[in-house]
Amino acid sequence: ATDVLRLINRIDDQAMLPLEEAVGRYRAALAARQDPSFVIGARSNMFVVGDIQQAVRRATAYAKAGAELIWLTSPTGEGLKAVHQATKVPLVPGGGILKDPTIPGSHEKFLIDNGVRIASAGGANFTTTVKANYDALLMLRDGLRAGKSIDDLRPPVPSVEIMARIMRVSQDDEWIKKFMN
Repeated sequence: ATDVLRLINRIDDQAMLPLEEAVGRYRAALAARQDPSFVIGARSNMFVVGDIQQAVRRATAYAKAGAELIWLTSPTGEGLKAVHQATKVPLVPGGGILKDPTIPGSHEKFLIDNGVRIASAGGANFTTTVKANYDALLMLRDGLRAGKSIDDLRPPVPSVEIMARIMRVSQDDEWIKKFMN
């Protein structure tokens, strides 16, 4: 699983930008922004390719450059806390932070107390979807080759209730009534 996550994050084939270049890119993005409500965020894989001190240095430079949030790939609880203490920019940790066994007590409270405003489950949704699609396509290909009909090969679908909840149909209907009529 770690190899897949390294691939998704393109960690092994993309060197970290030199700090000065990354800071320059964030400054350029902020200067080019047309809509002040559009958030310019920074991202750092430093917890994967470096250490806590390097991650803090990079996050601090991004915050000073004007980044309005910082995505941290695979920070530890200790690393997240160090970045939060060094900057007050909202943090978005990705990777295994939601299951880090070193975080004491409630993960939710720890994350909120340490500047997290959005927590990512990492690549779990993406990798699960890729695997499900791959398996479904194999099943269809192999079933059709075996002479089965397409109707016999349809994978199970979620219930209408589940789809409506995931798609937020009731909220969508309310917004249509409120804003489009």
